[in-house]
Amino acid sequence: MVNSPGHTVPTSPLSLLPEDDHVWHGGAALLLALAHWACGDLEEAQRIHVQGVASLEHAGDITLAISAAFNGAELRKARCRLSEARRLYERSLQLGLDHNPMLPGVADLHWGSATSSASRTTLKPRRTICDEARN
Repeated sequence: MVNSPGHTVPTSPLSLLPEDDHVWHGGAALLLALAHWACGDLEEAQRIHVQGVASLEHAGDITLAISAAFNGAELRKARCRLSEARRLYERSLQLGLDHNPMLPGVADLHWGSATSSASRTTLKPRRTICDEARN
C-alpha cells in the first residue's frame, strides 16, 4: 500500500480482495496476469498467474484451475520454457482426469500435452527460435 495524507492506495488490485476468498482472488489474479502478458511483462505475468491457479485449486474450483493451467503452459512456451510448459500440461491434465475427464479444458490440455511431447523431436529448431528471440 502507498500512503498519502488521508488516502491509502493499494499497489495491487489483488490487495482489495479478502485474502480468504480464493475464487475471486484467483480470478482477479488471472486477469491481472493477462494484462501483464499483453504488456509484454511475461515474468510478472507468470508469477501472478501461478498465484491465481493456486488460489483456484485451494478453493476447489478445479474447472477454472484447469482452464487457466492451459494459459499458464502457453505463457511458459512464450517465455521459451518448453520443459516447464510440458510439465504443467501433464500435471494439470492428470488433475483433470482425476476429477472428471469431461471437464472443460481437459481437451485443451490433451492437445497441449500432445503437441509439447511432439515438439521433443523438433526441440533443436524450437530452441534456436527461442535463443534468437532472447538476443
